[in-house]
Amino acid sequence: MSFDSQARFGIAPFAPQKPLRQGGQQGEFIFFSKDTQGKSGRKVFINTGLIPIFMTLINPDTFDGTEIIKQIVALKGIAGGLQSCSNLKSAFEHMILIKHVQIFYKIIQDGPVKAGVYITNIRPAYTQDTNQSGLYNVNPLPGSSRASITHCPNSYIDSKYNFAAINGESEGIEAAANNILKTHIPKTDYGDKQGFSLFYNPTHFVNDLGVWITPALKTHDPESAAKKLVDVFIDTAKHRRIMGKSKKLSWLIIGNGVKLLEMAINSIPAGLSGRKDLLEQHKFQIVDPSTDPSLVLRRLNKLGAHFDDQPVLATSKMSRASAINMAISRKNISGEIQELSKNQNKDYSRAALSFLNDTHDASKTFSKAHNSMHLPRHYTFDEIVKQATGMYKW
Repeated sequence: MSFDSQARFGIAPFAPQKPLRQGGQQGEFIFFSKDTQGKSGRKVFINTGLIPIFMTLINPDTFDGTEIIKQIVALKGIAGGLQSCSNLKSAFEHMILIKHVQIFYKIIQDGPVKAGVYITNIRPAYTQDTNQSGLYNVNPLPGSSRASITHCPNSYIDSKYNFAAINGESEGIEAAANNILKTHIPKTDYGDKQGFSLFYNPTHFVNDLGVWITPALKTHDPESAAKKLVDVFIDTAKHRRIMGKSKKLSWLIIGNGVKLLEMAINSIPAGLSGRKDLLEQHKFQIVDPSTDPSLVLRRLNKLGAHFDDQPVLATSKMSRASAINMAISRKNISGEIQELSKNQNKDYSRAALSFLNDTHDASKTFSKAHNSMHLPRHYTFDEIVKQATGMYKW
């Protein structure tokens, strides 16, 4: 795919702007490593604003992470070569695919900005996932650790299910369904596994909402999925009332699934968005969110939703994206959890404190790396990232 095509999908990098020395409003351009300071080959700079996304996508402790870093360093000699995609409108703009990430960069020859290679953006390399978004029934198979997954033909969740989920990052629907069943769905009072309803959030949604890799997938856009999810909320509430189901349907919103939930809430028709009982048949818990869910909690609360005893849960198995997000947003999230006490007739102060405690280590580690961005420019980008090594182990 050409760089020009990438730009049309809304992921064109921000470029060095004047005046900047080696910086800009969105971050400071610093050397990527000590090996890219111009002693051999071009100088390679990277914007410090990319630290969160770099830490999300690239783990230096893995084989792939090491290879990605080596190839970024190699840009000092091969930048703009045959392996890169060029912007059709600018010969100075390029993108190279390395393992599971796309590296966007500009080559500056001379002028008010120091000559060199400027890495301006990093994005995931999108994976193929032909499964459509929508409802699926997930049921445990007797004598197996796997689950049966069947597409649900209805716009509502069958009243036999007490749990529903929206997945986050996964390798496909089977991985998403089986992981949720194993990790998040409690057993019945008799110790048996129980099924649940999955609103599947495809990998191409998770990678970057609205970005597609094939024309066929363009028909399955996040906006349509969000509207479909709204119908599920409304129709399920009606179905449960008809069936006399008094127990609330418990939703688990995992990782990047919170993005799809937010889109759904924002797409509720104007005539319904003011109803304070719209979601009163639903109970929510957001698990390891990869974006700040504070506004989502607020909107759910106004729509009459109920919440788990721990409305936002931070687990030890969260992705790096979730760890970084909660390190940055933990105080906002904790404050919003506390605010739920006003309308829920329940004291969430303990839940707010528990969330702060569960995210303390991640916050401390990330703050150390973040603060080093503002020190005199003795640090290279990879040195800053190494200071956050604990983030990978958290």
